Amino acid sequence: MSHLLFQILPLACGAAISPTLLIIAVLSLSSPVHPLKSGWAVAAGSFLALIFYSVLGLLIGSAIHHQSHRNLDITIAFSASVLLAFLGIRQLVKLSQPATGKTLADRLNRTSAKAYFTAGVVVMLSNITSLVLFFPALHEITKSDAGLFSCGIALFILLLFLMLPVIIPVGFVTILGSKAKPGLAKLHTYITKYTVQITVVVEFLFSIYFLVKGFVELTS
Repeated sequence: MSHLLFQILPLACGAAISPTLLIIAVLSLSSPVHPLKSGWAVAAGSFLALIFYSVLGLLIGSAIHHQSHRNLDITIAFSASVLLAFLGIRQLVKLSQPATGKTLADRLNRTSAKAYFTAGVVVMLSNITSLVLFFPALHEITKSDAGLFSCGIALFILLLFLMLPVIIPVGFVTILGSKAKPGLAKLHTYITKYTVQITVVVEFLFSIYFLVKGFVELTS
């Protein structure tokens, strides 16, 4: 169990850093139309998309023969490293270009809880950086020799971490009400300003992580 958690926790922590998902959650809680309902709608949509990816990953992982895991580990590590490096470079290029079109806040302004549910689904489905970290973590669970209960706990922790960008702000507003909103407004301003920078750091950091892991797997 401890070995499995050691394998998935770094990936879960990286996948939890999702500025776009956090921004949508905070925007929903600032909505003039049923803010708390909209916040939980984002959470429900995100969770539905995550369950879809989890089922898909578990089905594929369970179909792979146990002896093939080592070669697959190497392939996953190097592929993830290259993909994350590419995403990081793309984000740096985007950083040097002026923003065009409507902002996310403009597109979601005064929308219904149903629209926020859809936004939660779409953002989680298209959250490439988090997914590049999520699927290797899921692979670690499917190949693990730990018992069913331990694997279930590991999966629960993984899903919980990916939902943190939504659960934390929605949970604070649910518990504290309007008292939580000034803090969330400051957080929204900071995250909106530094979204690209945060994403780039995560992508390059884990690109190096997977590169090292790939060479370790290759030479072991």
